[in-house]
Amino acid sequence: MPQRVNGSLSARARQFPTASSSGAPLKDSARRRQAEPGPTFSAHLALEGERTPLSGSQASRLLSQAWEQVTGQPPSQKTLSTLWAQWALETGRGRAMRGFNFGGLKGTSPGGGSAVLKTHEGYGDHRVAIQSRFRTYATPEAGALDYVRTLQERYPEAIQAAAAGNTQGFVAGLRKRGYFTADPKDYNKAIQRLSAEHARSGGGDFSQLKDPGPWVDALLHTLAQAIARRRG
Repeated sequence: MPQRVNGSLSARARQFPTASSSGAPLKDSARRRQAEPGPTFSAHLALEGERTPLSGSQASRLLSQAWEQVTGQPPSQKTLSTLWAQWALETGRGRAMRGFNFGGLKGTSPGGGSAVLKTHEGYGDHRVAIQSRFRTYATPEAGALDYVRTLQERYPEAIQAAAAGNTQGFVAGLRKRGYFTADPKDYNKAIQRLSAEHARSGGGDFSQLKDPGPWVDALLHTLAQAIARRRG
């Protein structure tokens, strides 16, 4: 999954220092965090591509709202589970989410937000490390909405399959339009497992779920290093 990289400041993708940066910029960043607390500064950090973790229930609610805004209809449980599964796969169940980007979408968001992050393309012997520009958003609502809109506008087969609750067709539609370059079998298996996990939760309370086990987490980690998205 994408990781922050250091870079020059620009109007659309200014970079905050990370732990790997030199000491002085990190101190400057810490002072700014203390000087500018509150929602406005949090939105600024999100636009810079900083971590923006969400819980599974938060993501489920936001994806449901976004689907209804885009399509005019509330999603079925199967549809929501399919969307949630991709969010969970692309963000490590929300723990590694950056800039409120729900699907690892590259490029610049409609609001002009973007950040250069580290990621990987391909898999197996063809796996390579790269730096790419990813969309960032000031709020999770904006990120969820752009994710669903992007599916509708650029991945018609995938969103039709999602509407039908067909996870296999969803992955096939994403692959057909070049959404990812990971191993399609592994990607499909992860989406199916995660979709089933969401369905077991009832679409909201994940606290009652049993640990899905190391297999799913290991697959998430492996795929996160291999997933690559073309600029939408």
